[in-house]
Amino acid sequence: MTAAACLLEYRESVQKIESYIAAAHTVNATGHYVHGQDYRQFVISSAVVRFSVAWESFLEHIYCAFLVGEPDLEGNVVPCCVRAVDEQHAQRLLIGTNTYFDWTNPDKIIQLSELYLERDNPIHTAISSTKNDLFDLKTIRNAAAHISSTTQKQLDALASRLFNRQMIGTTVSDVVNLVKTDGKTVWEYYKDLLDAAAESVARGQV
Repeated sequence: MTAAACLLEYRESVQKIESYIAAAHTVNATGHYVHGQDYRQFVISSAVVRFSVAWESFLEHIYCAFLVGEPDLEGNVVPCCVRAVDEQHAQRLLIGTNTYFDWTNPDKIIQLSELYLERDNPIHTAISSTKNDLFDLKTIRNAAAHISSTTQKQLDALASRLFNRQMIGTTVSDVVNLVKTDGKTVWEYYKDLLDAAAESVARGQV
C-alpha cells in the first residue's frame, strides 16, 4: 500500500465515522433528536473505538509501506535499518516474537520506530509530539470499549483535568462533546490533531 493510499484510507474511515455520528444526531422539524440519548451515546462510544482503530490501522499500514521501500508523498524513501521483502514480511517484523503489536501505546510505537527506522523519522516525530494526547485518547477508547470502575475513574480524572473541575460519572459522550478552551469539542480536537499527524507521517516530515 502506498503512502497516499494509507492516508486516503484513514481519511475515508474518519469521514464514514462522522457520517454515523451525524445520523445519530438527526433532529426533526421541531428541533428534537430523532434518536434517544442512549442510542446517541452508543453511537459516540462506537465511533471513538472505530476512530482509534482507524488511526492504529493507518500507523501499521504506513509503517509497512516505509519498510518495503514505498516513498512518502514527497517522493522520498524513508531511511530504514531493515528492508522488508513485502507487506506480509513487514507485518511479521512489526510483531516480532509477540502475538500482536500494541498500536494503542505511543511509547511502544516510538520504540519500534527507533528499532527499524533511522533516528530522525516521521513516525517518531509525529508520535512524540502527540504522545500525551494519544494516551488521553486511549483512556477515552478504553472507557468506550469497556466501562468498569477502573476505566470510569480514569475517564473522570481525564475529564476533570481537561476542564479544570471535578467530574464524576462522566460518559464517553460527555467527554467528546465538551468544548475545549480553543472552541473545539474534544472530538474535533482529536480529529484535527490526528489528521495533521497522519499527513505529516505520509509526507515524511521529521
